Amino acid sequence: MSYRQIYLQEVHPQAVREVLGRRSEAVSSADGYSVVALPPPTFETYYAQQDEIVPLAEELSRKLETLALAVMNLEDDLLLFWVYDRGEQIFAYDSNPMYLGCPVCSYVSEAVKPEAGDIERLARLFGHPENARALKSWIYRKRGLGFLQEQKRHAEIARLLGLPAPAEYR
Repeated sequence: MSYRQIYLQEVHPQAVREVLGRRSEAVSSADGYSVVALPPPTFETYYAQQDEIVPLAEELSRKLETLALAVMNLEDDLLLFWVYDRGEQIFAYDSNPMYLGCPVCSYVSEAVKPEAGDIERLARLFGHPENARALKSWIYRKRGLGFLQEQKRHAEIARLLGLPAPAEYR
């Protein structure tokens, strides 16, 4: 399952719609967050869709003066997310940096660890510093150790940060 979403902390959905203007993304509200749902990514348009969600999350975070987490799940094999605080990127995550890497290289994607920023800062920013250790465990956990799909990793990270779970886990 592929999807792209932007979570915005303590912002009314109507304020989000005003910033989005004529864009047609769906905006919902859950657990104190507005959630912007973008069309799901596809392998063929992965880079273009990544180039769309990142600046949109930055813009929404800056204009609404809030915390934003943009997440992209590509075919349940790759989980990416970016966190912005009032327009400043403070965290980025890539669960499988070699997913779209060189197909003829001698190394395999499972040998390359996920890329992440300052996890303790991330946990503090979302108001859950006590979850930093568990969050680090889920961020760096290898697939097959407690989950098979990136959507499960996303659900656990969301729970630890106090975010609404992906739709299938609600």
